[in-house]
Amino acid sequence: MSMDKYGVDESVDQDELEKVANNGCPICGKPVTKHGNVLVCPVHGSEPFEKGSHGG
Repeated sequence: MSMDKYGVDESVDQDELEKVANNGCPICGKPVTKHGNVLVCPVHGSEPFEKGSHGG
């Protein structure tokens, strides 16, 4: 089975994402964690914080 690998878009304003993340996941409200420069929801992963997603 092949797995796709995606890079992180570093052009995203990290300060703005962190302000959003202070309120939890924009989809479910659960607390998020930070892995390097990537914000991650325990339910939705990094999707809410990816460029073009419904959360970010």
